[in-house]
Amino acid sequence: MLAYDLVKKMIIDTYVEKNCYLGNCHILPGVRIGDYEVVGSANVVSKDILSHSVVVCNPARIIKQGAC
Repeated sequence: MLAYDLVKKMIIDTYVEKNCYLGNCHILPGVRIGDYEVVGSANVVSKDILSHSVVVCNPARIIKQGAC
């Protein structure tokens, strides 16, 4: 997935691995989301997320790891 940042004038790849469930969330440029993720709705994902995690809140943070 290609993302762009108009402020910094950069084009950066954003990676979403396999079997991820993404709610209505915003993923910032350059972020990598691992395998088997659950990202809740209305979140802003601003940093890399480890595999097999449940992520909620704003900004997004891991609340449970090894769950999926």
